[in-house]
Amino acid sequence: MHRVILLGASNLTLSFPMIVESLKQSASEPLAVLAAHGHGRSYGGWSSVLVRSLPGIDGCGIWDELAETAESHRRPTALLTDIGNDLIYGYEVDQILGWVCKCLDRLAAHQTETILTLLPVASLFRLSAARFQCTRMLFFPGRRFSWTEMKKRIELLDAGLRNLADEYNILAIEPQQNWYGLDPIHIRKSRRQSAWKHIFSHWKSVPNSIEVNSVSILRQIEILRLQPHERRFFGRAQNRTQPIHSTPEGFSLSLY
Repeated sequence: MHRVILLGASNLTLSFPMIVESLKQSASEPLAVLAAHGHGRSYGGWSSVLVRSLPGIDGCGIWDELAETAESHRRPTALLTDIGNDLIYGYEVDQILGWVCKCLDRLAAHQTETILTLLPVASLFRLSAARFQCTRMLFFPGRRFSWTEMKKRIELLDAGLRNLADEYNILAIEPQQNWYGLDPIHIRKSRRQSAWKHIFSHWKSVPNSIEVNSVSILRQIEILRLQPHERRFFGRAQNRTQPIHSTPEGFSLSLY
């Protein structure tokens, strides 16, 4: 069985049904998708959006499942994306890189073929100071830092990710500026298929090219309603046994 590990936040979430169905349809063998994602997801700390909270990717249950199934599967493939939310949460760059480094260490222990996406720096730097402050006050009112300070932190994190890619001998993919519109962080809906196809084309161990296709609204709702292994909803802890979805053909989906 081939395992695909997907780690990310809102961009991964917005395209997740399309990604899951595309991986499933492109698979030439039994496939297990292990994913840790969610709007506003942090790589290290608990993060909340409205009434839902999720643990940091570094500390979620995906690593236990990866270790438990290591001997029964071939070399996995992995993607780390959406690395940047933690900047606006106020975490230091070194701490964020430390969380990413721990994820890479765990993946390297399984000889995983890993790719990561860098920050959309060109798109982000089109923001004006006024737009940044409006966004900060609207979504992160407790965080107080200037746009000048944030740009420095973005540059430091991007440089750190490039260094980690070199250190771990993995491919770092630079987002294309035309993927983004007025929203400098989220890939435009019209560009999502081509963007993800570009990203996944860098996996050398995937035997077939992954054709990224659109998914019906009903299927999108079905996948997005699936619950992860651990979350807090309205402040109450919820747990679900994984995999949350499987088929007789050998496909399974686990969410963390």
